[in-house]
Amino acid sequence: MFKQMLALLVVLGMGTTPAQATAPLFLSPAMDLAGKAFTPERLEGRYTCVIVANRENADAAAKVGQELVYNFSSNRNFAFVTVADLRGVPDFAHGLATTMIEEQLTAARAQLKERFRQNGRVYEPGLWVYIPDWEGTVTLDLLKASPLAEYWIFDRELTQLARFERGAIERNQKTLRSRVQFFILDRKGKIKHHFQDVGAASTVIATLRVLAQALK
Repeated sequence: MFKQMLALLVVLGMGTTPAQATAPLFLSPAMDLAGKAFTPERLEGRYTCVIVANRENADAAAKVGQELVYNFSSNRNFAFVTVADLRGVPDFAHGLATTMIEEQLTAARAQLKERFRQNGRVYEPGLWVYIPDWEGTVTLDLLKASPLAEYWIFDRELTQLARFERGAIERNQKTLRSRVQFFILDRKGKIKHHFQDVGAASTVIATLRVLAQALK
């Protein structure tokens, strides 16, 4: 009877999975571009907006990231984290890839600083962290913890499935991983909101504005 009740709670979303018990952003070890460990302490209890991008959609995601930082960087209740899904980049190319990313970030910050200057504002970048996800594990942890129904497929154990079913799920996983993801995490790192694609930028901004007002 107990097992049946437990199974029912999990189906209803009331059970506690490992991804729910631990903040998904910190389930897998991660380091920033400088090689510094990314830990919960670095966020200092802030609400966090996480952008997940890959090599194909990185430029579009970066533009949204700049817009978010421009609108909210002075609010010390918020932190901004970019997780770059860099699976497939060979180990020997990590150094070159890191250099290229750093150059792009330097250029992006210069553009932001100029935008602040032109609008008579002081450049206050706040907490803005870039995580190169070489193994794709940080990305996967976030996707597994998504509150959106279609992301249940990332929790499936594929090894026991028939080839056809496994292939279908893998294709769906690939499609979902190809999208730009926006996660808004609460102070404890739990996902409050999950939005998809760069077209959701205005919704993300509106959500953060509501949150900012509530924090006043």
